[in-house]
Amino acid sequence: MRRFYALFMCVTENNNNSKQITIMNKQIFILAMAALGFVACSSDETVASQTNSEANEISFRPSVAGKTRGATETTISSFTELSGFKVSAYLNDANKTSYFTDVEFRKDGSTSNYRSTMKYYWPATGNLNFVAYYPDTYANEFSHGTWNQFTFKPRESVEYHKDFVIAATLDRTKAASSTGVPLAFKHLGSWIELKVYNSKGNVAGNMKATVTGWKLGYLYDGGTYTITQSTASGSGLSTTGSWSYSTFDRVGLSTGYPMGYTETVDAISLSNDGAHDTEGEKVSVGNAMIIVPQTTQKITGTSTYGTNGFLTGAFIAVKLQITDGQDHVLANATGTETISAETYDQWAIWPISNDWVDGYKYTYVIDVSQGGYKQIGVEDQTLNQHKWLDGAEIYFSSVTVTDWAAGSATTVNP
Repeated sequence: MRRFYALFMCVTENNNNSKQITIMNKQIFILAMAALGFVACSSDETVASQTNSEANEISFRPSVAGKTRGATETTISSFTELSGFKVSAYLNDANKTSYFTDVEFRKDGSTSNYRSTMKYYWPATGNLNFVAYYPDTYANEFSHGTWNQFTFKPRESVEYHKDFVIAATLDRTKAASSTGVPLAFKHLGSWIELKVYNSKGNVAGNMKATVTGWKLGYLYDGGTYTITQSTASGSGLSTTGSWSYSTFDRVGLSTGYPMGYTETVDAISLSNDGAHDTEGEKVSVGNAMIIVPQTTQKITGTSTYGTNGFLTGAFIAVKLQITDGQDHVLANATGTETISAETYDQWAIWPISNDWVDGYKYTYVIDVSQGGYKQIGVEDQTLNQHKWLDGAEIYFSSVTVTDWAAGSATTVNP
């Protein structure tokens, strides 16, 4: 059995001032398995300064916990005078009676308040629960169901992944909201990105690796988030809840093929010219994926291949070809394989041994020169029996030279 060990380090930084509160949490993990590592990181939380709102009018002063980077990034600056967030309000009674639904609140000029075009005012009696989200809902991707529930199902096309944020302020009183209702937005998904390098590009043999795509596999492709609590005071602004996956699957029910997301990228050539440092050149692969947070099904050295020979556990994969200094192909995970009349792509995979938490960014770093394992193997065989590249060098042993043998000789008379 192959054993895997992890080294964990956590650094927390705090920086406070009168106008802005910033909270940074960084976690770094290193996995000693096929040179696979990752970084989990939640970023800056910015809390808007407070200003007075009009008497009895419902307004908001939001914050967004955790900034990420990329085209779909959502930050406090995403909420503008032209594009605001949606809010639903419910009486804090046994039935959570609706007070208003999916009303857009936009930035009020240069202030830190956010108001609706049609004004809404506090009820004479009773407290309110507020639930907000941004950007708008998409029926098959992001939806608001029961008053405190959101369903998140990212699109299969990675280029359309969006950074959805949600917030809740529960059991809020009118008296406590004279400066507006605070909303602590949180990122609903987990941010996943990949970097690759070739550690054998600068040693004898000069392996060259070419990457043309990447994938996340064997994971829930959707989930439902239920808001359970909010904190709405000072630097302790937060929105918390729990995930459920009862209506989603990790594999195709009839085939056992792992659910996941893939992206094709322009060929990344990790050179074999020997010009790199000891770890090679780390290169980002494609776009980040924003996926459903979850507890992953772990793969170990004794994990087996399941139905139709598909791997049964969470993995990150690359389209990969490895050649040597003479352009001989040593591993080629770029083709296809036919199983039960269905055609599937081949991938070089590395097991994922961590879980994904909402609002965290995970950067995986893979040394692809080790070749990875095969996504498709032989049913009931173990992971270690299906490697793309075992790194075995061609060499010779028990080299002998046979002695001269005595032969018979005759002469020929003239």
